[in-house]
Amino acid sequence: MGFYGARFINKEPRFAFPSSSILMARFSCSVTPESYIFGASSLSPYKIQLGQSEINGKKFIVPEGTILFDPKSWDEEKQKYTRVSEPAKPLENSDTRAEKPAE
Repeated sequence: MGFYGARFINKEPRFAFPSSSILMARFSCSVTPESYIFGASSLSPYKIQLGQSEINGKKFIVPEGTILFDPKSWDEEKQKYTRVSEPAKPLENSDTRAEKPAE
């Protein structure tokens, strides 16, 4: 599943709303960090602001403000994931995978 070919018309793409801890996209950390590729077409007036987040010792480049979760950490009793990252912190001039997280 992915966003490939998704079109955002008249609105910039938003994956998180800073004023809400509920309204943010969540991405699984069970894939390799290189599997997530976010960027807007050069024809688009909109940019996807990228950020960096870390979970289970792996760094990911994902949309700013989104979080990572470990699908193996599901707590049936609490009905939530117990291992989640902090929201992705902004990268400078981010709209490309050319910027990799520092090791």
